[in-house]
Amino acid sequence: MKIKHFQLRLANDCLQADEDNLNEFLKTVVVEKTIQQLVMVGQTPYWSVLVFYNVVTSFGKHKQEKTAIDISSFTKDEKARYEALRTWRSESARQQALPGYILASNAELATIARLNPTSVEELQTVKGMGEKKISKYGEEIIYLLNADNTNVL
Repeated sequence: MKIKHFQLRLANDCLQADEDNLNEFLKTVVVEKTIQQLVMVGQTPYWSVLVFYNVVTSFGKHKQEKTAIDISSFTKDEKARYEALRTWRSESARQQALPGYILASNAELATIARLNPTSVEELQTVKGMGEKKISKYGEEIIYLLNADNTNVL
């Protein structure tokens, strides 16, 4: 994720140009979050805007920075859960003709393996596991992690 700062000067002769600059930038990125604050410098007010964003590739998909998942600190059980989750993701993605990261990223799988949620409600605490993913895959993930299902792990 990257950050860019904009100033929207409220003076009539500057505001439109500053807004156009911000709007043109927003067309080229996937916005993750914004923070805005009204600032006074002397008698001059302006909006200070921070934009947290990901870059959009030429295909219209946003490019996320890849993060290597280090499982060396995982316990034996966490590693087993992580590998079982990766296998599930790979098979499910293949069956649906989707890339695996659509189902869950490596970071999401690592977090799930560590937390070992026992319910869909607990799964909702995992960053990246939104309503759509949970409604589509939540029950499968919980089933996979279930203690009664240890032969899968």
